Amino acid sequence: MKKILAGLLCLALCLTLFAACGDKTPEKPEAVAAVEAMIDALDPADEDAIREALIAYDKLGDDEKAQVSNYDTLKAAKERADEIAEIGKALADTAEEIRQQKLSGSQQYSENLEKAKALIERYNALSDDEKARTGAEEAVAELEKQLPAIEETQGSAEEAAAEYLKAFRQLHPDETVQALYCIGKRDSEGTFYYIFALTAKAGDAEKNYYATARSIDATAETYVSNADAFFASSPVSTHDAVKNGNITLDLAKVESLIK
Repeated sequence: MKKILAGLLCLALCLTLFAACGDKTPEKPEAVAAVEAMIDALDPADEDAIREALIAYDKLGDDEKAQVSNYDTLKAAKERADEIAEIGKALADTAEEIRQQKLSGSQQYSENLEKAKALIERYNALSDDEKARTGAEEAVAELEKQLPAIEETQGSAEEAAAEYLKAFRQLHPDETVQALYCIGKRDSEGTFYYIFALTAKAGDAEKNYYATARSIDATAETYVSNADAFFASSPVSTHDAVKNGNITLDLAKVESLIK
């Protein structure tokens, strides 16, 4: 009996020790704990701290990286920092593009209009601290100053294109316009003008027309009465409005403006 009791006590002791060993969580390597501590103390606005934490994380082995429990926090901070930097660079680049194109007498009106509006919207969604981190305050101010003039030019181009398209339909009622091209420039005296080109179809045959004259507040009647100058029939692949077209026209919108 004593032997049986002793055996049971020994078994119970073994089970207790086994359970205690099973409940014990292995300690994380010091390098992993150090990286986790860096991430816990991370200031999302401190790009240097984010960079240092990433360097420390990258030095870990694959098994150690898998043990970093708060890596998602570091990843999110890095992605946000990259986004803020990207917004700042895009704003500065767009402002510079518009500045240079204005100096050269040519502006990518519709392209830069939509790009600038989208970037300013993203910028305005940032916190004050994040806006400061973009370093783009001057670029935003410059773009906001330019936007009304760009929008006005885009609207004027669409209205001028509607007159051009109206004239073409009067001259070529059996042809269907497939694409409309436009370039806006300023001459040496600062006068702004447009040059148009278009591709149309008559049955299965594709035809190309382009203007050899400038359009300045021209009406459909003006285009019709000077058809040879405004609707020369020739391949347009090398025409300035096709190669360097800087005003993108929505054909459906232009058609809706025809009166």
